[in-house]
Amino acid sequence: MEPSSCNVADGNIRTCRFVKLVAAKPGKVAECAAATDKIFGISQMGIRLSPLLETTSPPRAAAVDEMLGVYVDGQECLLELGGTVAAGDKLTSNGSGQGITTITDHDEYGAVAIEDGISGRQCRVRVQKGQISQ
Repeated sequence: MEPSSCNVADGNIRTCRFVKLVAAKPGKVAECAAATDKIFGISQMGIRLSPLLETTSPPRAAAVDEMLGVYVDGQECLLELGGTVAAGDKLTSNGSGQGITTITDHDEYGAVAIEDGISGRQCRVRVQKGQISQ
């Protein structure tokens, strides 16, 4: 499945990371940097250039002012994880835009894990925004 939203990067954005809308900059997105960021979606899976030309590690999906595909509500994609997750876990962002499990009452989440996964790896998720209520 292809990303259904096309936005402009407001800085370097890595592949398969949570992104947020940038205030006062319509159409621009930035990589999430905290669990409190309001998640808009997940950045595209493909890198911006040929693997021979994109020398940053990890590779970027987009650099500042480049177009970026974003997976939004209801779409399935890959998300890089910042911790161990189980299928069905509700995921929020860590400080690097990676997915981590949240169970805290009133926390907002941006995706649900479709499969188990471990930190540093990518996991299949469904983009789904909501709030934990216990």
